[in-house]
Amino acid sequence: MEQFARIEGGVVREIRPSEKPGFVPIPKGVVPGMVVDGDTYVAPLPTLEEAKAALWDAVKQRRFKASAMVMFRGHAYQTDLDSRTNLDGARDLLASGAVSQISWTTAGNVEVVHDAASLEALWLAGAAHIAICFDRAKVLRAEIDAAPDHAALDAINIGVGWPEAPGGGV
Repeated sequence: MEQFARIEGGVVREIRPSEKPGFVPIPKGVVPGMVVDGDTYVAPLPTLEEAKAALWDAVKQRRFKASAMVMFRGHAYQTDLDSRTNLDGARDLLASGAVSQISWTTAGNVEVVHDAASLEALWLAGAAHIAICFDRAKVLRAEIDAAPDHAALDAINIGVGWPEAPGGGV
């Protein structure tokens, strides 16, 4: 079915299924808001605020990935909320004196035995790693918020400055 659009200022403003004065035939897939350049219809650039929101979402995804594991004494340990909660429980159990050691499964599925001191050191390493990831995200958030235009926003490199994740990269 052929569609028709009213175009003002080089932008598709309205689409209708039948011809009407001031409307021109358009190809399938054209939607209101598209920019018209001759016979080419392209999606408009997002507003600066939309682009900032999308970049911040990408930063949060990187932060989540970067903070998901920490290296400690040659092993990768998960640092998601469930793992941190379990680690807190294990620390409490060791601190109570009920046990002197706990076997902990690493992200690589290796059993590592920890005493209270080594489990505390693991906990501190994980907390520091997560804090570094959140600090990097805060710096990027400030850069995103301060970007005055699309060019400045495009110049922000969200792929650098993260701590290295086990297995390499973020």
